[in-house]
Parts: sequence; C-alpha cells; structure tokens
Amino acid sequence: MKSNYSIFLILIILIYPVNIYSQIDNRDSLLEHNHEGFFLRILAGLSYSHWESDMDIKNGGAIDYRLQAGWGLSQDLVLYGNLGGMSLFVQRFSVLSESGSSDNTHVEVYDFGAGLSYYFMPSDIYLSLCGLLTWSNYEFNAVRKGESETGYGLFLSAGKDVWVSEDVSLGGALFYTYGSIKDKTEFNKQGISTYSIGILFSATLF
Repeated sequence: MKSNYSIFLILIILIYPVNIYSQIDNRDSLLEHNHEGFFLRILAGLSYSHWESDMDIKNGGAIDYRLQAGWGLSQDLVLYGNLGGMSLFVQRFSVLSESGSSDNTHVEVYDFGAGLSYYFMPSDIYLSLCGLLTWSNYEFNAVRKGESETGYGLFLSAGKDVWVSEDVSLGGALFYTYGSIKDKTEFNKQGISTYSIGILFSATLF
C-alpha cells in the first residue's frame, strides 16, 4: 500500500510541472498576436512642420492625424491605405526676407496613399513606408489665400504596439512626412515643399 502511495506521489510530481508549463504556453499563445486579416489604425500627434514656397516660409508646431486601413498579408507584413494631414498652429513666417509671427496664418496639408508596414516579431516593433498624393490649402493674414495642385510625397514611421486585448493595441511611433506640390495660381505656379517630424500615438484593430 505504501509502495502504491509512493508511485502515485511520484506521478503527481512529474505531471504537475508539465501541466503548469502547458498552461503558460497556452497563455503565451493567446498573447502572441496574429497580424493577418483586416487592419485599422487611428493615429494622432504633434510635430514640427515646415511649409515653403518660392515667396513664403511657414513653420512651427502642428497637429498631425492619420487613418490607415488595410489587410495583413502575413504575420509580419501589412498592406494599407492612408488618409492623413497636418494643421500648423504655432507659426513663424518669412516673406521676402522679413520674418515674424502671426495668429492669422492658416496652413493645412492633406495626403492620400498606400503603404506597407513590416513587423519585427515577437517585439511588435514595426517600420512603415507609404507613397502619397499630397495637396495644401493656405491663408496668410486674411490677405493671401490659395490652394495647391496635387503633388507627391512620402510617409515614414517606426513604432511599437502594445496589445491590450486579443484584437486591440495602443502604441506610438516616430514619423517623417514630405510633400512636393505646386501652387494653383494661374500666372505663377510656384513650387511648394512641406515636411513634418514628430510623434504619433495610435490605436490599432486587427
């Protein structure tokens, strides 16, 4: 009888760690996220932005925002469409070598395009590259107003996702955008270039 009890105890000692390991492994598999399927990401943040034409230079703090939606092609690669823009809100200007600040200057830059995000697993760090169609609206001291033709641009970012549930993550990313466009003015189609460098905070659904 004592021998049977000893065998039973030995079996418990052997099986219990296996059972614990199995539970940990199952928990980790639940936390390990799959990037395949529908993808939706909302981003918003702040940047230093620069808008420059042949006549004017505007720069300062800006609000940046983006909506990205697409499909996970594999565990590591996501194809997405992008709709975004930026609004300058702290503005310094330079016009014909004169500089200053203004509360009546309004600059908006918008973009639309498609890109790819690559995830480095299992850390959920990603790199993203997006080609853009870009355009701009502006108003300087309620005197000069205008808009641009559609040009080209790009969006680059490096970010990190932290999953808070099976389908939702919160994260942040450093980013850079660039745009090259032309003014719509009939007699002077001046070139306009824009760029932004900043940080975006995100919520992602897979």
